[in-house]
Amino acid sequence: MDPTTALRTATLLSFPSALLLTGYTLSFSQNILPALRDHKPQTTLPVFAALWSRASLIVPTLTLLSGSASAYLAYVLPGQRREWTTAAAAMLLTLSWRAVVMMKGEQRLNEMSKDERVRAKSEMTLEHRQLMVRWEKMNWVNVVLTMVSGVTGLLAVVKA
Repeated sequence: MDPTTALRTATLLSFPSALLLTGYTLSFSQNILPALRDHKPQTTLPVFAALWSRASLIVPTLTLLSGSASAYLAYVLPGQRREWTTAAAAMLLTLSWRAVVMMKGEQRLNEMSKDERVRAKSEMTLEHRQLMVRWEKMNWVNVVLTMVSGVTGLLAVVKA
């Protein structure tokens, strides 16, 4: 692939993927979880598990695509290295955030969705609701990081 095509392809993959991912992750904290969390765990947990399983395919793929495209642009565009490095770092940081901070709660919610006795107990203790509220708040960090990546990339393109 010639350098011009690689540059254009990376540009088209970097910030648009980040902005798409911003909207996708925003929808969970803004729309889906607030509407879902106040229902019984027998309803809430299977829906969360289904959404999480689909998101676990989309989110890492877009994150790696956008982050690696931004890292490539930081490498090949020395005049915009700061902007593209910021975009890449913010995007790739979401993977660490999810793995280190969010994964434990996600796994617990998924475990609860598979066991009827745990769901019945959760109806009494509201554990599922507490976990969802905490996960929703932690997801806002993902929203901010992906937005920083997308907007920084967009500004780098506009500035060029």
